[in-house]
Amino acid sequence: MNDNTPFTRWYQRHRDDYNARRRERYKTDPEYRERVLSHSRKSEFVTHVPENMVLIGEAAQSVGRNPYTLKTWEMKGFVPVALKINNCRVYTHQQVDLLKELAAFLDSNHYLSKGYSNKLEQLKLHLWGAWNGY
Repeated sequence: MNDNTPFTRWYQRHRDDYNARRRERYKTDPEYRERVLSHSRKSEFVTHVPENMVLIGEAAQSVGRNPYTLKTWEMKGFVPVALKINNCRVYTHQQVDLLKELAAFLDSNHYLSKGYSNKLEQLKLHLWGAWNGY
């Protein structure tokens, strides 16, 4: 992307005012709001999830975390990578319960407390085993 276009230079100087005017127009002008909503990105695919599974957003809500937190836990190796259907992470109800267990541990233990690393490693072993049905 060319960051030196006239619009880009103008936008960098006037970004806050420009966005404030757009937000105000969105609130007050129903036709503009409808046009914005009609141009907004819409998913072409509907993800059909099996009855015994939930999408990441629903899982995150029941765990009391943000979906990005669940993805971060995967990247840090706290839990295995979730199954994906149509590139959407899905979790079984048992896996959601395990995520709740991890959230409770992280809430109740400070990472600088004595024995935290050992407790976390034990929990990770438990989670990985239970996640895969062992």
